[in-house]
Formats: sequence, C-alpha cells, structure tokens
Amino acid sequence: MVMGLGWCSAGQAWGAAVTNARLLSTAERTRVVFALTDAVKFKTFVVPATATKPERLVIDIRNAKALKRFVRQKYRQGLVVRIRSGRRNTNDLRLVVDLVAKSSYKSQLQQTAGIPGYQLVVDLYGAGKTGLVRRGHQQRPRVVSRRQLADKRRRRTRAVKKIKTRDVVIAIDAGHGGDDPGAIGLLGTKEKDVVLRMARNLYRMVKAHPGMRPVMIRHGDYYVDLRTRMRLARKHKADLFISIHANSARKRSARGVSVYTLSSRGATSQAAKWLAERENRSDIIGGTQIRPGVDKGLAKMLLDLSQTSTSKASVDAASVVLRELSKITRVHRRGLERAGFVVLKSPDVPSILIETGFISNPSEEIRLRNRRYQRRVAAMILRGIVHYFVKNAPPDTMFAKRKHVIEKGETLKQIASQYKVSLALLKRVNGLRSGRARVGNVLIIPRMLVYNTRSVQRVRQKRRKRRLRSRATYNAGY
Repeated sequence: MVMGLGWCSAGQAWGAAVTNARLLSTAERTRVVFALTDAVKFKTFVVPATATKPERLVIDIRNAKALKRFVRQKYRQGLVVRIRSGRRNTNDLRLVVDLVAKSSYKSQLQQTAGIPGYQLVVDLYGAGKTGLVRRGHQQRPRVVSRRQLADKRRRRTRAVKKIKTRDVVIAIDAGHGGDDPGAIGLLGTKEKDVVLRMARNLYRMVKAHPGMRPVMIRHGDYYVDLRTRMRLARKHKADLFISIHANSARKRSARGVSVYTLSSRGATSQAAKWLAERENRSDIIGGTQIRPGVDKGLAKMLLDLSQTSTSKASVDAASVVLRELSKITRVHRRGLERAGFVVLKSPDVPSILIETGFISNPSEEIRLRNRRYQRRVAAMILRGIVHYFVKNAPPDTMFAKRKHVIEKGETLKQIASQYKVSLALLKRVNGLRSGRARVGNVLIIPRMLVYNTRSVQRVRQKRRKRRLRSRATYNAGY
C-alpha cells in the first residue's frame, strides 16, 4: 500500500479547483481521475475500516477548492462507494473516497497533451469480492425439516447415478471498450456500444440454451487487454471463442458481414512465442505437458499439431456462423477471411472474429443501432454455434449424444416418428412438459431404446397384417 508520508508536488502552483471526477473499472482495478485546473501539492493516506464505517482513502490538496458541479455529482463504481469533499484548514481541500473493501492504491499527478489542466489519477486494487455488512442485519440460521433432508439426499443419489456431462463453454468477447471506442459512424454510433449489446444478447441466448454455458470477457464499458481476453478464454476452458466487432472503411459504400480466423502467418509467430515462454509450454495440447527439458523439435511438432487442429475447427465454425448470418444480411466479398488478430492466437481454443457490418456505411449504421437487428444477429450466431457443435461435438458434452436440431416447421411428433421412438419417451428424456418444439433447440434421442422401439414397431406391423388377412378371408366368404 502506498502511504502519503509528505506533500507530493508536480509544480509550484496555487489556487487550483477540482472540476469533476471520472471512474473507470476493470476486473483488476478501479481508476479515479480527478480533473484539476492547475498543478497542486497533495498527500494521501488510508483510514482503516471500523464496525460502522468502511475503509476510506483520504486525499488532502493544498490551497484548492471543489466546484459545485463536482460536489453535486454522485460517484459509485467498482471499489468506490462514494466520494466526499470538504474544507480543511480554511484554504485546503480534503477528498474522501469511501471504499467497498480493503484496497491498495497508487496515486500520481499528470498532464495529458492537448487537454487543459492536470489530472490526479488514483488506481485502486482490491483484494477480493467483499462487501459491507450493515449493523442489525445478521443472517438467521436456516431451519431444515427431515423431509427436506430426505429429498436432498434423494436428489444427490439420482445425480450420482446419472451420466455426468459438461456444458459446451462459449467465450463471448465484445471488442474495444473503455477509452477505446472502436469505429465511429456518421451518426456518432460507437462500435464498443453496439458490439457490447450484441454480446449481451448472445450471452442470454446461450445461457438459455440447454447444454451450453456462456462466459463474458467484457461485462461493461471498460477496456480489456487483447492477450488478457485470450487468457480468460483459456482460463475458463472455452470450447469456442467469439469476438464481435463492427467494421469500418474509407469507402462509404462498403457493406456486409465477414468472419475472420487466424492466418497461418499469425499462427506461426504465436507458436514461436509460446515455445519461448516456459510457463505457457504446458497444458496446451489436451493436457500434454511440454516440459523444459523436452527437445525443441518435438515441442514444435506437438504445438503444430495442436494449432493445425485448432485452425481447422476455427474455419469450420466460421463457415457455419457465416452461413447463418448470410440469411439476414449481405456478405462482404468472400465473407470468410484470415488475419493475424491477437485475440485469435490461442493455440488450443478455436477462435473466430465476426465483423457484423460496416459502421462507416450510413445504412448499415442505422441497422446496427437497431435493437431488434442486434438480437437477430445474436440469434443467427447462436444457430451457427449449435450447428457447429452438433457436427463437432466434444466427447463429454450433451452434443456428443444422439441429437437432433429442431428446424422450422417440425413438431415433436414428427421427430419421434422419424427416429422411431415414442413421443412420451422423447419428452421424458429431454425434460419437456408441453408438446411444443422450439426452433434451434437440440433434442437427445436415446440410443439404447431405439432397438426396443423398432421391435415394438415390427410386432405392430405383424398384428396389422394378420387383421387385414382375416378381413380379406371374411369378405371372400370362407
């Protein structure tokens, strides 16, 4: 923790004013930026939390004041609960930042070229996700009856007997964010806002789909480092990484959707880096560890095999997603492109980058701003994901079972007849209560019962033939 042991100065100036404050939060830190009219002398220290008050960061600024527009604002984001200000020693200003939990910090005074005045930047680093507990709000012990305990044990027994299958993990990345707005259209539409809404729509749709689990790389309006996005996808053991963007070009007429995968040149350069870093040499190829003492030629061969498989899977996924997106919008040029994007350089996670349209095109900018069109884009991406995993199912997932993707116009009765299973059995296996079939959902067709069902069908056909034969004999007068 950085403690203010004396007055810090970036220049000899007096009579400054704090005009406003900005809060920027990421998964690792919360940044507070105080805007100042001039350079100041300041010192900082921390007041520990008590039973009734949270931990506070105190900033004393010599010979300064706070403007009314700063005092009236409410600041609450990340680790910051609120910011208070008050006079100290007649001429000095005291700023108090109430914190959610115990935090370390760094502070500095800086001047940005092209921006008038100075900025007092404070970076807060939290120790973990903790919150404040108000006095008088104590949790009461929960009373559990014997019947509830028996039901809980029964559910646990059933869960053990069931075959364990994991969900397919989809890492969803909204491009840019925070101070990086991305491309900006003629109407002022920012790429970071459009793609974040699309990513949130896709997150909700994937979460509602059985057998799939979404992971959001960027939850809000903040910037995540490109390689950090790639590392987060690997941390969550994603089966597919999808980065959503909006394109831009000098020609206003450029339009259409395109899907990118990693180019061979980009993959080669990344392979060299992965081989050079010891901590990233292990757990890349399906749990196979490339140890420090292993021959470099063998390590390169194993990594090339992993990247070849990942590259093929990325191209397959990109082709299916592009095919579904082409149903609602035009495809730009070939549609399927290759480039050396950093976020696509993971050697063991199939990764694609989707350019949903040209925000520089006035007509496409209007479409990209439309909430209904954003939901349609997310729905088409989801359909592409489902079709890809139906054909390329990981062995320990629900998609690896005998499955059927419900198409438009199909009913559960038709599907049951197609696979020669009873409607009641199909509904029971998939946990369906009603007879409605939702387009895009994946149905499990149990393999073990197919033979028995076909046997029943043969018996019914024999009985029907006997009845027809007996009727024919009766009508002939025998």
